[in-house]
Amino acid sequence: MSVLDELWEWIRGPLEELEKNFTEEPDKSWETRRGEFLQQLGVQEPGQHPVTEQMFRQLDEMSDDERKNQVSSKQFETAAYGFAQQHAASQEAAQGASQAATSASGPGYDEHAWQNYLTTNATQWNGTEETWNQFTQWFLYYAEEHGVTTPATALIDYLNPLPANQRITELARYGVIITPPQTAAAGTEASTGTGADQHVAEIMDDVLATNPKFAAISEERRIEIMNEALSRLQGAGS
Repeated sequence: MSVLDELWEWIRGPLEELEKNFTEEPDKSWETRRGEFLQQLGVQEPGQHPVTEQMFRQLDEMSDDERKNQVSSKQFETAAYGFAQQHAASQEAAQGASQAATSASGPGYDEHAWQNYLTTNATQWNGTEETWNQFTQWFLYYAEEHGVTTPATALIDYLNPLPANQRITELARYGVIITPPQTAAAGTEASTGTGADQHVAEIMDDVLATNPKFAAISEERRIEIMNEALSRLQGAGS
């Protein structure tokens, strides 16, 4: 059985159940249908497989009416088959890349040189889709200088059709760890939250030291009272 046949056999049944579900229970929420569809596919999150990730991205972006029409008319089934074809093609390309790398072990190709080049230079990619094309041009240019063009080209050809997060996963199998940049907002929010919690804790220690009766109140309630008091003070100050 081909890769495409295996993929289609996996997703076709749950797709048919989803279509039946829309017909028999038209008032059911998408959130409920979504959970049932994931369960039937045997995955907890869409990102666990490239095909389910593409399927759910498209479904989640639709309005309720559009989603119902697309599924009921089998238009979405056609799209899902296209996603399966894309992934099957990438898998076949990976197999070809593996065979090419194996056959390239003759004169002009040194396995140790390739591994050293890969682990040293592949980390120059920052893990984002925006920088991928620029990185691959640079990576392949210098691969030629190091005499490892064949395996480098095979690897890039395999990674090209994959989304950025899956490229990171695949590179990790070669010992290349890519850490995408974190947003500044997330770091600032975490830092602010930690500082506020520490400030409340310090005030709480002072209150307990001067008023032991306050300790009779549960810790959760004490924190609520302190936060309310601080909010009032900040509001009065502004």
